[in-house]
Amino acid sequence: MTIENTAGDLTGVSQNGGVDLQGINGYVTARTANGSIDIADCAGVDGAESSNGSVDVEIPRIRDETTIRTGNGSIDAELGSELDADLTASTSIGSIDVEDLSLADSSVSNRRVTGRLGDGGTSLKIRTSNGSIDLTALV
Repeated sequence: MTIENTAGDLTGVSQNGGVDLQGINGYVTARTANGSIDIADCAGVDGAESSNGSVDVEIPRIRDETTIRTGNGSIDAELGSELDADLTASTSIGSIDVEDLSLADSSVSNRRVTGRLGDGGTSLKIRTSNGSIDLTALV
């Protein structure tokens, strides 16, 4: 499922297949049981969840507690410079790489990262059971 260049908040759901949300002028949520998720160039993200598949997501803003999760797959998350969030990222099997992010009060290990982005306050959880997580700055 691909949805591009539309306005308003949007939820994309697929049972067997990927969800690709691009250029949405609103907050987005994506869910799939078996497939990858790709979110880019959207106003904000409310959540993304896949049971089996990778997640590639640009997160310029969140407005409430937000979870990005996959059971089996990697997560590439690009985090916006104006994002205010309390970040927790974790993996059971895999590693976490953090690049070019300004995290205050951070704790960084191979499988768990916590820290404050901007002013913090809203929870942003990024989790995979079996896969790696890459956290980078959104440019």
